[in-house]
Amino acid sequence: GIWLGLLKWSMQYNDGTQPSNLSRTLSPEDKLFLERVMKESIKDEVKVLTQCYEILQEQLQCFEPEHEEQMTNALIEIQDITEQIDMARTFLKIGGPNLLLRLILERKFGGSVRKQAAICVSTICQNNIACQDEFIGEVRELIMVISDESENAALKAKVLGSISAIVRNHLKGFELMRSEAGVEMFKQCLGSGDSALRSKAVFLMKATVMSDDDFKDRIPIEATTASRFRELALDCIEISKVEKSNLTLARNICEFLVACIESDAKLVLENEDRFKSVVEVINSIGDDDLAQTYGNAIETA
Repeated sequence: GIWLGLLKWSMQYNDGTQPSNLSRTLSPEDKLFLERVMKESIKDEVKVLTQCYEILQEQLQCFEPEHEEQMTNALIEIQDITEQIDMARTFLKIGGPNLLLRLILERKFGGSVRKQAAICVSTICQNNIACQDEFIGEVRELIMVISDESENAALKAKVLGSISAIVRNHLKGFELMRSEAGVEMFKQCLGSGDSALRSKAVFLMKATVMSDDDFKDRIPIEATTASRFRELALDCIEISKVEKSNLTLARNICEFLVACIESDAKLVLENEDRFKSVVEVINSIGDDDLAQTYGNAIETA
């Protein structure tokens, strides 16, 4: 915007190594030059957003594979612009949710387009409750992508990232993650063998279990679903031993297990040896605070 234009101009003509002459009056030539630089640095983001939407909408109607790179670039532009909360909401008004969902779901589009569309959803919904509200009704369809064994793990990881952005800190989102559909999705991700997909799944599982007390009080967890979360916790114990070199995944697993212990002490009593075996994994991470938190959780249980 205007401030970026000013920054570029000022940095070009004063790099900070020489004192600036603040009292100098700009000459007419300097003013014209500054105006030109400002115009070149500023783009009409609403116009660009609309143009990108139209490019993608046209390909939805009549897809031509040779335009896939153009589609991907348009989506990258949308991602960049919608990092601004107001622009994300503007994109909703011109039909963005339906467009992105179709790009993700329709297999005729290449992996780069589908993955970038999922990244756009993540960007738009990140900490933006109004946008989450618009996308929340599409989560079940996105889960179907993860459930499809013929889809590749890289796409599934991006789609799971978009689901995570939609449901975190959202009441209906957490309801869905704690439902049978949500738990089954987590189970499939953990069983995929793909580290990136597993890591994103455990991160969302942790967020689901550790959700605010206000959410916990308003979201009843049926006995069957609670039992399935216990199964997920035990699955994670075994995965932690295999994936302990993946520090991000190992840390997320340990934090998820702490949350499970705190919400279900009986889980530890029935599987004490298995939970204690995770201490070795925590020691390999080298995080003393996490080790102490986990140890305290085990002792308290």
